[in-house]
Amino acid sequence: MKKGMLVVFVAALLHIANAGISNTSDSTLWRRADSLAALANRLADSLEETRLQLKNWSARAPVQLTSQDSLIFGDAVLSFRDSVLLKAIQERFYWIKNDPELWLSWHVRLGRYEELILSTLREHGVPEIFIGLFIWESRLNSDAKSRAKAVGIPQFIPFTGQAYGLRINSIVDERLNPYISLPAAAKHLVDLKDSLGSWLLAIAAYNCGEPQLKRRIAKQGTRDVFLLEKPTETNGYVYLVPATMFWYQKRYELYPWLEFVPQYEEF
Repeated sequence: MKKGMLVVFVAALLHIANAGISNTSDSTLWRRADSLAALANRLADSLEETRLQLKNWSARAPVQLTSQDSLIFGDAVLSFRDSVLLKAIQERFYWIKNDPELWLSWHVRLGRYEELILSTLREHGVPEIFIGLFIWESRLNSDAKSRAKAVGIPQFIPFTGQAYGLRINSIVDERLNPYISLPAAAKHLVDLKDSLGSWLLAIAAYNCGEPQLKRRIAKQGTRDVFLLEKPTETNGYVYLVPATMFWYQKRYELYPWLEFVPQYEEF
């Protein structure tokens, strides 16, 4: 919440809460509101200072993404030895690493969903590192909704959700239930990998859809996900997901104190 909005909100809330007290004058109420607004100002300043300190500390965090690093996708390895690929993923990784508000929200929500996601992936034969895909898709917010009408942690659009047996109607939307939607998403990833032949292509198809990706592969004659011309959003997605996966693997090396940060049921 922006500082100005926080001040206005607190002042208005205090006035409303006390509006029914007949023996308290408006001037007294507003003096209280001014006092509380001043406290809100100090709190906002303190929060902003903490945010800037975290951002500065994050920028100096010791872990870097180098050409010696890689990500393992089951029996495949994504190597960062290619300088163009390394630079593209580096940019996304450093953007994540230097945004404490973003990765702190991820970390807190991992406290609720990490084991559920990992066990679901293992059960369906999907590499555990694919937790990074769900982190990026929805920030692990089970109520997440996109402009494209994708919903839930897996961010299924209605067509995909219904194709995997999820009930979606005016009464119930099972995309919002991670215990139902995550197994469906894992099955979807396996189907994409089996159809396209690689986990990296499965990542791209998860974003832009299998039919479109197959048309582009047939037209362009390449199955290299990074050389393939893709929709603009998908082009960024195939770098952001590996960057998020790398952040997930290295987060306790990046920020050793994270293990002491409480992970709540809700955030």
